[in-house]
Amino acid sequence: MAHTPQDCARLYAVMAGPDYQVGSEQSRIQPKVTIPKTLLKSLVGLKVGIDQSWNQTGVPDSLFNPFQKRLNWMIDQGAEIVHFIMPEKDVVYAAHLMCFSNEIASDVIRYQQQGKQVDYDVEMISNIQAQTVRATDYFIANKIRTKFMRIMNDLFSKMDIIATPMSKSTMVEIGAGDHLYGRSDANTVGKISYFTRIFNFVGCPGIMVQLGHDKNDIPFGFHMAAKW
Repeated sequence: MAHTPQDCARLYAVMAGPDYQVGSEQSRIQPKVTIPKTLLKSLVGLKVGIDQSWNQTGVPDSLFNPFQKRLNWMIDQGAEIVHFIMPEKDVVYAAHLMCFSNEIASDVIRYQQQGKQVDYDVEMISNIQAQTVRATDYFIANKIRTKFMRIMNDLFSKMDIIATPMSKSTMVEIGAGDHLYGRSDANTVGKISYFTRIFNFVGCPGIMVQLGHDKNDIPFGFHMAAKW
């Protein structure tokens, strides 16, 4: 979405911070965006968090090797590696799925009430979710979210960013009919969001830097997340 760090900062400034339009009142408590006036000339002093076992779990060499090469370059530029273990990943993944699918179901119902059409597989997932998930499940999932926000806050007191490969697989091409009703593909979504969903769940900002293209000319990259 941005070609240079400067353009990325401009994009972030537009997307983040308070929104004073009608209907966006909840965003007004967000702090105003502050953008540094200069870019770092070196990476000396930058602490990069790495969970090596997490980064290599199920990640093909075609994605991991370029990631490691870029990480080695950061070390050469003065960055310091801080090794850690991301705790309770499976619990967070389950809680994220619970919240995510419940919120999708809520949106589907609202769309249908407005006379809008959704694809059949999305509607089916929504119906299953509505019939099997209790309010207490959603409540517990959000308690896990709060707990993990504290965990992430503690991690980022020891490191500046956390670096991971982009995903466990490369991106998929958008199908001819996907733009009409969307597409439900849980397996692909799980692989693509393997590293990003934890940070998405607790509200940590992340950025993807392109590293290259796969054999189908689909881009892949280097993912970094920081504290909110």
